[in-house]
Amino acid sequence: MKKIIGLIIGIFITTTIFSQELQDVVYLKNGSIIKGCIISQVPNEYIIIKTSDGQLYTFNFPQIEQIEKTQVTEIDGYGGGLSYGISLGGFGLIGLQTRIYVSEKFAFELGTSYNIGAGVSESYGNTSKKYIHTFIISGGSNFYLTKLYKKNKQKIKLNGITIKAGGGFVGFNTTVASCGWIHESFRLLNKTYSFTLELGPGILYTYNLNKTETINFASYLKVQWNWHSK
Repeated sequence: MKKIIGLIIGIFITTTIFSQELQDVVYLKNGSIIKGCIISQVPNEYIIIKTSDGQLYTFNFPQIEQIEKTQVTEIDGYGGGLSYGISLGGFGLIGLQTRIYVSEKFAFELGTSYNIGAGVSESYGNTSKKYIHTFIISGGSNFYLTKLYKKNKQKIKLNGITIKAGGGFVGFNTTVASCGWIHESFRLLNKTYSFTLELGPGILYTYNLNKTETINFASYLKVQWNWHSK
């Protein structure tokens, strides 16, 4: 029985390994890396490799540092569709966000965030500090400029620019805006969950409870956990 189970496991592992698409990777001594399929090889003399776009390259062995086979990683499809997220920071202490991907390189984001501020209230001639709450409704655009596969971390990483603005009208009036860098990462083989980090300069205009106006410039920092539906 144990031999049968071992044989089944062995067949499963072997099938999995050989069902994965592999590619040849040639590392040259000049620092270049060529990926494709080696179609001809004369040991200790030369190789001919065909890339995915059909180009043929011939390299002599003295030019080659190393040759290895790696699994082809398809990074398309990471990012896209519709996502829902929970955020910390940004325009509030905590928020709920919805992201609509027009394409894998561009997305609209809409959300609401809870924030708290302080003001001065007057009662019978006495003044006291009072904390007031607001919900900020915001929206903006994310432009993804690069998409990379980090083999050592087994992650797909997107980097780009984000522009957002919003306003709070419950409790106290405030207007916010920011522009900065956005980084989103997916674990390999998991396209339904991602983590986002946003960082950049921001501006905050507030009409306080004590009827004074303030404009503050500060760093905008937001972390967000996203769940995607394709």
